[in-house]
Amino acid sequence: AEVGVEPAVVVTAWTRQDAGGVRELGAVEPGTWLDEARRHLGPGLGAVKFGLLPGTPAVLAARTLVGELPPGTPVVLDPVLASSSGTPFHDAASLDALRSELLPAGLWWTPNVPELAELSGADPRRLAGTPRLRLEAARSLLAGGAAGVVVKGGHGGENPVQDLVLPASGDPVW
Repeated sequence: AEVGVEPAVVVTAWTRQDAGGVRELGAVEPGTWLDEARRHLGPGLGAVKFGLLPGTPAVLAARTLVGELPPGTPVVLDPVLASSSGTPFHDAASLDALRSELLPAGLWWTPNVPELAELSGADPRRLAGTPRLRLEAARSLLAGGAAGVVVKGGHGGENPVQDLVLPASGDPVW
């Protein structure tokens, strides 16, 4: 609010979690949240950010919405693939849909190290321990069509944590 930003939140999924992990994952019907999101589109729209897209129908709805945005609208995807306790939120089909539908759509991706490993096919242990390999894996997302990649370094082995910002055109910033 201090900088004049007014967020509009549209829920795509919900979870019930406790110290023992995820107890329940609920998906909002994609047509429902897509209609709600469309009501927020307009001339004042500055950017769109997606979080958990629970399954292939949600991924396809997100792709539809991206295609309806005004040209040049920045879109960010936080590819929430699993809970902190390790419960997966995607099956093989929805992971494929993320790669085939949203990767070429020119979005900024913000994976953590395990998500980057899953999306790029890299070994998560090697990525965690080797920042140079994270850069290579992030470049593979750029090659697939991402506008940029911000790799959250909290799962890496460095102290202090090193995040990576890699725009499609430009140099990496750690």
